[in-house]
Amino acid sequence: MRQSITERLDHVLTVTEAITGKVPPAKLVDFLTIVDLFKRWVVEAKPTKASITECEYSVRRFGELLGAIPVDKVTKAHIRQFREAALQTPSRLSNEESKAPLPELLKRYAGKDVPRAAPVTVRKRLSFIKTLFNRAVDAGLIEENPTDGIRIKDMGTKQSRLTFSDVEIVGIVDGLENEDKSFRWQLCSVFIPGREWGRLFN
Repeated sequence: MRQSITERLDHVLTVTEAITGKVPPAKLVDFLTIVDLFKRWVVEAKPTKASITECEYSVRRFGELLGAIPVDKVTKAHIRQFREAALQTPSRLSNEESKAPLPELLKRYAGKDVPRAAPVTVRKRLSFIKTLFNRAVDAGLIEENPTDGIRIKDMGTKQSRLTFSDVEIVGIVDGLENEDKSFRWQLCSVFIPGREWGRLFN
């Protein structure tokens, strides 16, 4: 028991030092999980409250499904597993149901004819996960981002994205001005058609 408590305290100390940048990254990779990447992102990127809430939800669901996997042990197979689980998540949940762990929700609604999460919603969830792993690559914690190349195909009738006016695009860019750069790119790629990018970044 005493040894278990000591180990947990050591882990807390290690993670705290990792977030504040006081420990060489090479010594941390075996201890850091996606939750730790999230905490580091909040400290370093200083995102908006809305972005923190959205990202925290994605990170929570990721952990519920896959557990506390060290960041260097997360593979594309894990990301695909999370993608498929996210696509199977019911889109209409009560407040109580939304608090249930993801595996429990999937089991509860398995085989039932209920609306599931839209591809665009799951893309948004993955974009947060991708942003965290991008920052881990930049920090030298991992060599490759396991989310690279993982995509989501639209199901059923494909609906074209909305075309934004110049004023709307400027509004989108201004609204993301204080966000982390990699997060801005990920979010823009989800919601803004490729044909609009020339006007967006010129």
